[in-house]
Amino acid sequence: MLNLIEKTKLASGLRSIMSPGVGERSPIKVEERSVSSTEQSREILRQLGLIEGGANSFQISVSERTALNIMSVWAAVRYLSDTIAMLPTTVIERVSDNESIKHHDHPVAEFLRSPCQEYPEYTCTQTLLASANLHGNGVAIVEKTKNRIPTNLRIMDARTFNVRYLNDHPIFPKNLVYEFPYSGKQGFRFAPNDIIHIRSLCMPGQLKGISPVRNAARTLGITIAGENYNGHLYAGGAKPAGIVEVPTAMGDVAYERFKESLDRMLDRLRSDPGSISNTPLILEEGAKFNPWSMTAEDVQLLMTRRFQIEEVARMYRVPPHKIGSLEKSSFNNIEQQNIDAVTDSLQPWVIQVQQEFTRKLIHPSEQSRFSVHLDLSGVLRGDYKSRTEGYKNMAMMGAMSADEARNLERMNPLADGMGARPRVPVNTMPIPDETQADKHVEKIVNQAETPKENAPGVGDGTDGGKD
Repeated sequence: MLNLIEKTKLASGLRSIMSPGVGERSPIKVEERSVSSTEQSREILRQLGLIEGGANSFQISVSERTALNIMSVWAAVRYLSDTIAMLPTTVIERVSDNESIKHHDHPVAEFLRSPCQEYPEYTCTQTLLASANLHGNGVAIVEKTKNRIPTNLRIMDARTFNVRYLNDHPIFPKNLVYEFPYSGKQGFRFAPNDIIHIRSLCMPGQLKGISPVRNAARTLGITIAGENYNGHLYAGGAKPAGIVEVPTAMGDVAYERFKESLDRMLDRLRSDPGSISNTPLILEEGAKFNPWSMTAEDVQLLMTRRFQIEEVARMYRVPPHKIGSLEKSSFNNIEQQNIDAVTDSLQPWVIQVQQEFTRKLIHPSEQSRFSVHLDLSGVLRGDYKSRTEGYKNMAMMGAMSADEARNLERMNPLADGMGARPRVPVNTMPIPDETQADKHVEKIVNQAETPKENAPGVGDGTDGGKD
């Protein structure tokens, strides 16, 4: 327990590290991302008993960089960022509720084909999404002309920016601004319209997204601890320690020889962990070495590793089979799991990217008609048989032409425009309206009442050949 004097000192130190007073501007600092760092503020709060220990409670350092050493985290981040980066990006104009037109010659469409000077289109989107999935924020400065046409994206380090409301700036009074240290000749403050900001989960009242890695530090710390144990276990030849059993007390000379032999073995083991399998131990006076029969199954290491894969999958909302865990997948459900991956894992990020690109790249006067669209149909195509069955059904009801189906399969149109128009079976017709239906019924009735001239037994006085 802390006495009153110690608590007063701690409270005084806590006040000294809180936010600066009104009118003071806090300097921009690179945020330390290691959860196990012992900052003064966290240490004081922990000593006061206001918070509990984080991942450092078992001395495991968890940061965005160390989290990537976990293969399931690496796979989840790569799946989300790589899959969204390879989606075709276009600019669409909404002509009506039922019609939209792709504009490949729109200035934003041309810009999105090469948005970054440092990276190609794929790497630019991939880097933004990877940063958002690790740090909670993917940030890029949009360089524009005087006519507000985007010319370049500068992807920034998500650890170095600050976003806040200004109360004293002459250009942005009481407005939201983004601040970057050492951002170049353009200055270090930017308006929100000049920033692409992709966030992870964002809490009310906060302007930045929450880092999944920092939020799940304990879970990832357990994973890292399991990896470390596994490495030490196999570095020692997968042979655990044991107990030396001596039936009687050892003499001084035998004990010294045994201790020297044990020290030599331990020294060699510290310099070369794998040498335990070929390092002998001399035992005297009936001493017997009894190893601990503790295996990976005994400590449930394999089960823990499988569970941690599922934990990472939950953290990123990614189906386990997308990060290499196929235990619960089969030929019967894998297609449905792929659809769930698109709707539950990819689509939320895709919608955010579409909305952010539309807000920050399309001119405000055009946003009512134009928008940026990422096409997910490529990842929903399924196998070849399923696709062709879908094309057939669409063509049977006249909803797709042959050229449209060939375009989806990266094939050229048919010659002379033969596949440009949709086709329907000749034995089908549109559903008639009320007037057309009355005329059709009247025509059928008239045809039924009119006798056929050449039909036997009709109007010739005969009975049609009946006896």
